[in-house]
Amino acid sequence: MPFTVSFVGVHGSGKTTTARRALRDGFRMQSVEAIDIAFGLPPVERQTLFFTTYVNSFLAALNTNDDVKLVFDSHPLVVLPYTEYWLRKGGFTPRKIEQVLDAFVKIIELLPPVDLMVYLEADDLDIVIERIKSRARFSVSEEARVDYIEFIDQRLSEYLGTIGGRLARSIIRIRASEEVEKRYSKVRESMTRVYNMWEKERISRKIQIHR
Repeated sequence: MPFTVSFVGVHGSGKTTTARRALRDGFRMQSVEAIDIAFGLPPVERQTLFFTTYVNSFLAALNTNDDVKLVFDSHPLVVLPYTEYWLRKGGFTPRKIEQVLDAFVKIIELLPPVDLMVYLEADDLDIVIERIKSRARFSVSEEARVDYIEFIDQRLSEYLGTIGGRLARSIIRIRASEEVEKRYSKVRESMTRVYNMWEKERISRKIQIHR
């Protein structure tokens, strides 16, 4: 399996912008997105489409050789807090919400863990909102609400605390408010450290196979 890095964070935290910087270090980037085709669907259908698209994109990208270094600008984990938010807003019962989230978690935990997961923490909401508005998407009025951003970021942080260890071999937290080059500098430092460990393990496995 290739060396993998995945970014997680609320919309506007800079996941894709930061992930693109890895192209300079020889990574192949896999973008994970479905908002344009999912917008307007009812909550359950929309989140199911998001989730299946994210999972399919994630697994399809992993079907490559070990020499490739992959960077994902998101991860199926990110769908969980959004699903919880929209099901709550849609008036679904706590029991129904729990059933849907439990099903999603079971699938996520079956995915191969990434080598490094980068959580971009929304530490400055004004900056996040400014980035959201600059994208000028048709859903900007929905996406730029403070309560929405705060809920997603908080729940994502909580999910990382409970199941993150099963989804990634290493997790780092970086402030989303930092300038992109500064963010990536910290990411690159961790990527180098984790990649060196990954490469040693890969060489060790090859030696054992040929014995």
